[in-house]
Amino acid sequence: MSASLDQDPFVDQLLDGKYRVLGRVGRGGMGTIYRVEHVMMKKELALKLLRPELGRGEELIKRFEREAEAAARLSHPNIIAVTDFGRTPEGQLYLVMELLIGPSLSEVISNGGAPRPLGVARSLHITRQVLRALEHAHRAGVVHRDLKPDNIVLVERDGDPDVVKLLDFGIAKLSTGEGTSEEALTQAGLIYGTPEYLSPEQALGEVADARADLYSVGIILYELLCGRRPFEADTKLALVSMQITNHAVPVMDRVSDAAIPPALSDVVDHAMEKRRESRFQTAVSFLAALDAPGEVESRGRATTLVGRARRTVLGALAPVERLLRARGVRHAGAAAGVLVSLGVAVLVLVAVVALRKGPGLADVADVPAAAVAPQLESPPVVLARVERQLRAGRSCKERKAAAQELIAAGDRRYLGSLEAARDRRSGFLGMERPNACMQKELEQGIRRLGGAL
Repeated sequence: MSASLDQDPFVDQLLDGKYRVLGRVGRGGMGTIYRVEHVMMKKELALKLLRPELGRGEELIKRFEREAEAAARLSHPNIIAVTDFGRTPEGQLYLVMELLIGPSLSEVISNGGAPRPLGVARSLHITRQVLRALEHAHRAGVVHRDLKPDNIVLVERDGDPDVVKLLDFGIAKLSTGEGTSEEALTQAGLIYGTPEYLSPEQALGEVADARADLYSVGIILYELLCGRRPFEADTKLALVSMQITNHAVPVMDRVSDAAIPPALSDVVDHAMEKRRESRFQTAVSFLAALDAPGEVESRGRATTLVGRARRTVLGALAPVERLLRARGVRHAGAAAGVLVSLGVAVLVLVAVVALRKGPGLADVADVPAAAVAPQLESPPVVLARVERQLRAGRSCKERKAAAQELIAAGDRRYLGSLEAARDRRSGFLGMERPNACMQKELEQGIRRLGGAL
């Protein structure tokens, strides 16, 4: 422990007459974490003390209390155990929990600054424990809403170095049976969660349920298998937009040198479906897919067929575009997009025919056949509408918003459309530049997407 931490005024103090502060472990947005000893039990614990400057905010106090209430409902080997909650004589709220010795999952992934995949076996071992913890929490009426590797700690138990401990229920959603107090904390028009792991419904400001947590687990599993997140952008706003509209490159295509089973790649795709009705509905069903990945196709043929269709489309785009460029076709990216869109239509038709002929669809609870069309709607359809707005928007401001959305999506197939918008001329002599308001943004976006070629 560094000297700066030892200078904390609470070190060596007795809090609330029973917790001797041994040292400061760390500091978060809401409070400071201390290593303490219960003076009567002679047991070391962790104590989170609400920062005094935050103790006057009613919403933060309620959030701190909600973390305590959520913890009181939960008792599971993969969820941190909370043993006490109270207020010091000076009026500061505190929460006492088990002391965890081990790295966070984010530290394991980052590997000292060199991110790396953890391998299939280890990734599944960790993910299964997270899902078991969530299954317990969801049954107790607790939705975490901020699942991320920072909130997962790995400790050693009985020779297993990767025992999961899920923590930080500070923005959890609780089923109160009344609805009033809980809604007051979540209807402030704000997005709660971390953009890199945020579900589409949270990004849209909608009320999140258990399926939001399952989407976040899908992103975490993707990161464990690939060593990087599915969506990466320069700004938080762009990340939020990508969570709403973008489909990730499948795991098996992202990690070309690793043996990722196609069925497991499909499971990850299914977990990250944009529509909550189309992804896993419960942690139990997600677990079942991981425990028997070879049976994913028979359990949900809609998912595997659409996943293969999406991979085929993404794989076909690059060679088509290169061929068109070699032949001197103007705006080859846009032309390739049109051709591949036709291919999407054919693939959807093939998928529908196969689904109608295939057995066992009545048993697929998590993947209704009606979910096939929404799975293919983005990016080919959603971003195509944005592309049309870039071409035909009535004002430069409207067209600029469309350009920014295409740039944020990071989809290089629309590079030709951005170039066309940059070079657009009008007027009798072609001297007018109708997109003058966004030349800088267009140049930056073209360089950014062109650099990915």
